[in-house]
Amino acid sequence: RIESVDSRFRGVRKRNPHKYSATAGANVHTQLDAPNLLSWLQDTCGAQPYNLKVRIGDTDTPGGRGLLAEEDLLPDEVILSIPMSATLVEAGDRVDNTKESTDDRECMPWSARMAFRILQGLSQPPLDGTTSGDQWRRPWLNELPKVHTPPFQFSEAELSEIQDPATEKEARFLRGMAIDTFQVYEEALSDMGLTADDYFGALSVCHSRCFRFGEQVQHLMTPGIDMANHSLEPNAAVRYQVEPSQGVEAVLEVSDSVEIQRMFQLRAGEEGITAGTEITISYGSWPNDVFFLLFGFCPDHNENDSVVLFRDLAHLVESYAMLCDAGDQIIDKKKQMDLLVEMLGANPRLSILGDGVDGELSAALGYLLQSNMRLKRCPQPTQVLKARCLEMLAEFPTSIEDDTILLQTDQAKSDSEHMTIRYRRNKKTILKDAIACM
Repeated sequence: RIESVDSRFRGVRKRNPHKYSATAGANVHTQLDAPNLLSWLQDTCGAQPYNLKVRIGDTDTPGGRGLLAEEDLLPDEVILSIPMSATLVEAGDRVDNTKESTDDRECMPWSARMAFRILQGLSQPPLDGTTSGDQWRRPWLNELPKVHTPPFQFSEAELSEIQDPATEKEARFLRGMAIDTFQVYEEALSDMGLTADDYFGALSVCHSRCFRFGEQVQHLMTPGIDMANHSLEPNAAVRYQVEPSQGVEAVLEVSDSVEIQRMFQLRAGEEGITAGTEITISYGSWPNDVFFLLFGFCPDHNENDSVVLFRDLAHLVESYAMLCDAGDQIIDKKKQMDLLVEMLGANPRLSILGDGVDGELSAALGYLLQSNMRLKRCPQPTQVLKARCLEMLAEFPTSIEDDTILLQTDQAKSDSEHMTIRYRRNKKTILKDAIACM
């Protein structure tokens, strides 16, 4: 499981077909201030190259819109290069709680701060001839999508349909964060004519579109590049580039006036990209939990998807002990758990994948087997795994067959329902396949 708000929001975002704009208040500007986002990036932000070979258009991917190659792109060719100055940046969550602050907003999670900035940029009048504030970003901000994610847009009934207590718990944790931070911003948002729904929508956009960058974690939303959709087989990648890219130190030795330009670049993959093809990137090698919770979609055939079998090490040790026949021996569960914590840390991900067992779970089961060999009977790792998989399958309110019928007969009335059913069916399929291999 992903342990903290900050560590959840790695990777990049998914593009949905509907634009995101705050529309609740009369003061909100919703019309584009520039006719073409890519032209605006070049003219206002200094995006390169001068002769772009891409356009924004409709795609066949779940995102609905994305970047399309208008001409053939060579391997490693720069498709789009965006100056760091054009990105929307927030530092990671504050960890120094000893420093007093009179402004609660300074202690907000990064995504709360960024969401508020987006809404300010959309709601306040443009400042002509200046790049102070975020109003100048409006041609881009107006293009941000509506992203429908479980933590912020799902109803209580929709959350219960996830059928995964751990994932549902994470969704509720994030929702609690959203409610708490909204209360801090509520008065300022009300003055802009905005509601909680506007704020939650902006939070979803932040969580689904940001890169996590640098040793001192920064969260970046990069205009233009953030139009690239996710693929399990991407044909492009994102790179951080310092220009001039070669001999920076040598140049600085002879001239202290050289301008160092830091760029985010979208580059073609090693096979290049054919004209007419959608340009895609990887959002990361995540299980479907992350895509579902934060990006608002659920990839099919994701080899990185997994199922957490045990909540924590205490749950694993207890489950193992229940399958043992100790005879006249005593199983020291606390000692075994303490040693596992020392070996694997306090919060290992005890999961199975589509093609095997996670390394941490495998190591834990191997240790438990060796530690309990003196018992009258101690189960083999495969016995423990099979018993837990069967137990989890029995706990689901619906079966794989039930979920398949719901999808095939269009009983899933909304995109959210459809995504949720596919998410939980994938989990059940992993469990079923694991049992078949044991």
